[in-house]
Amino acid sequence: MPPRRAAGEDEIEVYEATRNMWGINMRADGPETIARLRHAADGGNAAAAGFLIELLQDGNDLNLRRDLDAAGEALALYGKLLSEKARRSNMR
Repeated sequence: MPPRRAAGEDEIEVYEATRNMWGINMRADGPETIARLRHAADGGNAAAAGFLIELLQDGNDLNLRRDLDAAGEALALYGKLLSEKARRSNMR
């Protein structure tokens, strides 16, 4: 069972990863963004897992290329954290 979190706490990791990805008040770093999201997803963060999968599927046209193989692996690894609806929407 994933650790309990306060309401909205899961989204904080997504916001921090977004800042990291676009370089808001820091140097933009795509690989660091992926590492940050993987770490949060490893800790049971469903919001980070969903954002990671979407980012791997689509890229960001700046410093992250689309990687469908990695997206599939992430979906297989972190899919249990997502709702059934989110899993179906990420299965492209």
